[in-house]
Amino acid sequence: MSTFTVYDAAYALNKCLAENLPRMDAVSRRKLLKKSSKKVVEEAAEALAEAMDMPKSRELFIAESADVLLRFLALLAICGVPLELVEAGLAERVEAFILKEFPEQKAGSP
Repeated sequence: MSTFTVYDAAYALNKCLAENLPRMDAVSRRKLLKKSSKKVVEEAAEALAEAMDMPKSRELFIAESADVLLRFLALLAICGVPLELVEAGLAERVEAFILKEFPEQKAGSP
């Protein structure tokens, strides 16, 4: 199993964008934002298609999931939003999701 993490990916993307965004004009930045937003949606749709064909397409689902994460991390970096800020709201949303989707399970329990 790889030791490369989501944080490694976020760091690499943030570093790349920190070096390149300052050289881009407003129009180029807007195009990059629009293109990245579209790619997040496209990759999510592809991952969903593979998920619907599980377990037969497990490997493809994993690959598409990595693409979704990559594109979303890039979008966060383009928008200047650190992954840690997204994480801050994640615990609350996970708890709400569990309560809604699995009401018989107590929140906070595995």
